[in-house]
Amino acid sequence: MKDDRAAAGGAARRRTSPWAVASLLCALAMCPPLCVIGPVLGVAALWRIRRDAAVKGRGLAVMAIILGTLLTAAWSAGAAWLHVRNFRPVRDGPVAAIERGYAGDIEAFKTRFTAEGTGRPDAEAAAFIDTLRSRYGEFRSSRQDCRAMEDGPAIDPARPRLCYVFEFERGRVGVEAIFVRFDAAAGRLVLRFESIVVRDPERGDFAYPVSALAGEESEREADEAATPVTTDD
Repeated sequence: MKDDRAAAGGAARRRTSPWAVASLLCALAMCPPLCVIGPVLGVAALWRIRRDAAVKGRGLAVMAIILGTLLTAAWSAGAAWLHVRNFRPVRDGPVAAIERGYAGDIEAFKTRFTAEGTGRPDAEAAAFIDTLRSRYGEFRSSRQDCRAMEDGPAIDPARPRLCYVFEFERGRVGVEAIFVRFDAAAGRLVLRFESIVVRDPERGDFAYPVSALAGEESEREADEAATPVTTDD
């Protein structure tokens, strides 16, 4: 009887492992590095609990390992998705669209754009690709033109106008593209290009969709109308 009471008193005095508590807190934190640390601390807590009968918290440690692993996987998948849909297009430009167009898949080319570009006739998209190929040959690569962006207007984070240099078989050409990250009116992510404008001082600019150039002319006319005209008295 006395031994039973002693055992019960010993069990009552068991303390929760601080490693187990820390592991669960890290696993539940909305921060990728801490989510990774949570399972590691959970394994350490299980090891200490197994070696010390006066320490408890196995359930907390196991929960931390499971939750931390799942949340780490979710964070990793989200980061990979964001890289493919946002960071890579901003860095490289509308390369995926150009490559699909050159491969003859006009429908896939159009799907890389917002509703304005997606809804344009196939003939318009095909004409853009044909103009690229006839003027410059096969597409090679692209790089961001940081100098051109520095000289341009301030970048709108939700709808930045980005500048690139596209390398083709027969030379290189400057390209401007508008990448829409967020549609404030609809309250949703977009992560698609709105337009591509090829800057060719010798043979003339062209764009997809063609309305992008018309929009530039309208903006230019509005700026000229807003500029005060000075006259000599």
